[in-house]
Amino acid sequence: RRPPLPVGRSRPPLPLAGTAPSEEEEDEEELRRREAFNDSYRVCNVGPKGMGAVANRKIAQGELLVREKPVVVFQDTALEVIFDLDGRLARSKDMFRNWEMSLRKSLEESCSAEELWRFWRLSDASARGEAKNTAVGIARTNALSFGEDSAGVFPRVSRFNHSCRPNVASSWQADDGEQVLRASMDIEAGTELCISYMSHVQICAPCFDRKKSILKTSGFECRCDVCALQGVARQHSDMRRQILARLNGLVQKAADLEELGGARVIDDAFKLLTEEFGGAPPAKALLCFSGFWLAVASGLLDEAERFGSLAARNAEIAEGPDSWRAQSLRELVATARQRCLQALEEQAGDGADADVESGDEQGQEEDKKAFAKMKSPFPSSAGFADEELSIFSDL
Repeated sequence: RRPPLPVGRSRPPLPLAGTAPSEEEEDEEELRRREAFNDSYRVCNVGPKGMGAVANRKIAQGELLVREKPVVVFQDTALEVIFDLDGRLARSKDMFRNWEMSLRKSLEESCSAEELWRFWRLSDASARGEAKNTAVGIARTNALSFGEDSAGVFPRVSRFNHSCRPNVASSWQADDGEQVLRASMDIEAGTELCISYMSHVQICAPCFDRKKSILKTSGFECRCDVCALQGVARQHSDMRRQILARLNGLVQKAADLEELGGARVIDDAFKLLTEEFGGAPPAKALLCFSGFWLAVASGLLDEAERFGSLAARNAEIAEGPDSWRAQSLRELVATARQRCLQALEEQAGDGADADVESGDEQGQEEDKKAFAKMKSPFPSSAGFADEELSIFSDL
């Protein structure tokens, strides 16, 4: 099991006005100049967290914010060695030096001057005190897992800080080879834009457990609005997340809607996601996808079409209308009638004669497995890259 690869943390806060411009101030000004073409957000100092992305104007739910290809990709041996999965780099200075030089050479050969500038201004969590950033350190701090067994560095995406209530959804679009960020809810001007660095298991944990987890895996204290809650407000937030975790287990174990307790269980979970997380369109898409199959198993056409349509709509918000997930879900909804008919015929003992136009029973099972193993469209640590996706793990 690989250790997590947290997204890059931000630089320290700027000094008081009146002092000479620091390197951080100069970098912020240069970032502002280089992002001048982008009217939706700017990269600037956001207080104790350092640098982050902030909305320049009102941003609509589903609006595209970033499309970015990785400046460097790690796979196979490079993935294992660069991220020191077996501890070799920590034990050998010579090995670290060799991989550092190899990575620097690779960056210089494959990256443009603009990409190099952005890469070298990302944070290196291992650089303490006066120590200088290293290419290996920057990669380990900022890399995101994507695909089946890969990780890459995305300099623009790395400027989006973490929140336990993210307002931005991130997805890997394999056909284009890009990480894509879209607004998961309507966002007001001046609001910081945040993604989640955590898995669903972690993010649905109580506040103190989340803070402990992210400090251990990402090296910083979470100071998001949710973790800043106090007293009763914090208790209510923790309770909602724990209820969501329990509902997740119930949905995955149920064979059909009747066994689950009816469509209201899916509807209640959907409402709770909105209440606690705001948008959460990736989680809602997968929740409603599960609702679709449970409704099909019960032969309930209206519910199957409703949940299927909700799944497709939320996938469009999270990843865009042309994403493979959104397209696949729309195609799936069109087969609801045939699939419900087949389920009813099987329940009546006539399953052998059932014929589904979109494919046979084996094809249906393949559809289910494909979606059940979808990787999170939010940037996740490499430590969770091999986990099968539960219906809520896209939070």
